[in-house]
Amino acid sequence: MNVISCASLTKRFGSTVAVDGLDLEVAAGQVYGFLGPNGAGKTTTIRMLLGLITPTEGRIELLGRRLPDPRAVARTGSMIEEPAFYPWLTGRRNLEVAAATGGGRDPAEVGRVLGLAGLTDVAARKVNAYSQGMRQRLGIAAAMLGRPPLLILDEPTNGLDPSGIREIRGLLGDLTADGSTVFLSSHLLAEVEQVCDRVAVVVRGRLVDEGAPATLGAIRRRVKVGVDPADAGAARRLLSRWPVQEMNGEFLVEHDNGRDVNGVLAAGGVIAERVTVEQPRLEDRFLEITTREDAHAVIAES
Repeated sequence: MNVISCASLTKRFGSTVAVDGLDLEVAAGQVYGFLGPNGAGKTTTIRMLLGLITPTEGRIELLGRRLPDPRAVARTGSMIEEPAFYPWLTGRRNLEVAAATGGGRDPAEVGRVLGLAGLTDVAARKVNAYSQGMRQRLGIAAAMLGRPPLLILDEPTNGLDPSGIREIRGLLGDLTADGSTVFLSSHLLAEVEQVCDRVAVVVRGRLVDEGAPATLGAIRRRVKVGVDPADAGAARRLLSRWPVQEMNGEFLVEHDNGRDVNGVLAAGGVIAERVTVEQPRLEDRFLEITTREDAHAVIAES
């Protein structure tokens, strides 16, 4: 079942196209990353998903309902950019107000989400004394009120220290294990790589790649080989069947199988001291995709 489905989603502001024919499918039970450079249309898309702005063209289905439909939005928890709270109220009281505003939810819900967000010990403190990271946690706690089947989070780890980021990473995993789906926009690509089942990359409002983090883009695994300096010349000749770079006394081979590379060296009488298969990071793949799309845009505009 898809909890988010967008078809030809488009948003124009005057002559500016913020989102351009976006097609998107998000299956239930996933942590789904929504990535793109600044100005790519991510926040505009999220605002359309939540019914905050109206699409110029296209269709959105949220939790099986065609938008605009307040019932679908009411069942979706969200945090967009930096959350806003009453600074003179405590964290707990802010959540109690949010729970009452959302339909008089069980007061026990407030304690539950405070615990999940790691805020129980500071729940009695006024929000104007909270750090940015604590306010981010409070925003996530508010989004979790009522156990929504879908959470849409825009930069949820903004302002968190490494231990806080790790806690949020664990929390996202707990939410999907409990049956929720998380739609996550973030610039912290190392974190996205660890928590997301699938990711979409948007550039200039268009979807340019989508899939598991390890499958995006054209970059593939490479093999790093270290040999004795006396064998460098022979290794260079043997490895020339593949594109290869020599860097700091090691060879970086454009091939994804370390056994193949080692076998060629051994057959030629060269014993490798080190053979390591390098897996490109999501950051490498993201930069490759966005750089490629920017180059295409420049050509199209020239």
